[in-house]
Amino acid sequence: MVSHDEELIKNVCNKYFVLENGILKEITSLNDYKITEIKERKKKENLEFEERKKIKNKLKNLRIKLEELKKEEGKIEEELSNVETELLNVQSDYIKAEKLINKKEELEIKLLNTMEEIERIEKEIKKFEEVLL
Repeated sequence: MVSHDEELIKNVCNKYFVLENGILKEITSLNDYKITEIKERKKKENLEFEERKKIKNKLKNLRIKLEELKKEEGKIEEELSNVETELLNVQSDYIKAEKLINKKEELEIKLLNTMEEIERIEKEIKKFEEVLL
């Protein structure tokens, strides 16, 4: 007998089967099965909730990190601009010019690394946001 009416099934049947994910399983009682099913569903919901919570926390931390990196990027760009201005004003002081050129190269590398990290974090944020949809 196949039915969704539990009372009918309890009154008529002495063996119970359920079809789960294409697999037919014999169960001892409808009550035990329902309790187990409810517990498993709640466990799965809790896991999903905890997983979503972890993702949201990760997103929050990534957004904070992204803002810090963007501020750092602005500071580096400002410092780089100052060094370039100083370089234009250096006349015949070759030692100072060499130091400024070295500093400029260091800042350009630091800026590039910061920009790459910003790009990586933005991609990671997008990935986590898609998961939460």
